[in-house]
Amino acid sequence: MRREARERERSTRILAATQREQIRREKRARKARIKDRFTPTQRPGMLARRKRRRAFLVTFFLLIINLFIWLFIPEATIGGIVLTLLVLPLLRTFIVERRD
Repeated sequence: MRREARERERSTRILAATQREQIRREKRARKARIKDRFTPTQRPGMLARRKRRRAFLVTFFLLIINLFIWLFIPEATIGGIVLTLLVLPLLRTFIVERRD
């Protein structure tokens, strides 16, 4: 009788430990999925940094050109903005290398 009670208690403890371990694994997996979903997609490393810098410089120079158009040729401000919005993706495509 005692032996049966000990065996039952032992099996319930093992079952509870197994369930706790399963819950821990599920939590870790859920946290990993959430972390993967919200981590930045920028590639680490020197080449990625160079690519981001080139893209930033292209955008920056177009904004500077737009500023000069706005200051010195006020009649062409809307045209300059439209032209910048059309040219920006093209310049980024040609200047920033894609080596994926």
